[in-house]
Amino acid sequence: MRRTPVPLMTGAVRAELVTAEQVFPRGQLWDISPIGACLVVRDFIDELLDGALVTVRLICESTHQSLEVQGQARWSHPELRSTFLGIHFAEGSLRQGQFLESYLDPHWAD
Repeated sequence: MRRTPVPLMTGAVRAELVTAEQVFPRGQLWDISPIGACLVVRDFIDELLDGALVTVRLICESTHQSLEVQGQARWSHPELRSTFLGIHFAEGSLRQGQFLESYLDPHWAD
């Protein structure tokens, strides 16, 4: 499945990650595909196990649009003072008509 990078500066998409047990430090959406996303969270996440159920709130910094998705943690990778986290969307794909749809087009920045 093709993953599309998301802008990190202007127009960045903020990510807030929550499980039934805790709220994690804020991060950003790193890339996205129709079935999942990669987040970069500004801290180490040792306690989030593969397969954990999560709620991710995604907020576009420029338009203030938001979207809440349910998902499952698939992998994590610590890097310096951050953790990259792969999420698989619980519904199997991103719902149609959401603000993130434009980022699925590999030519969104053209």
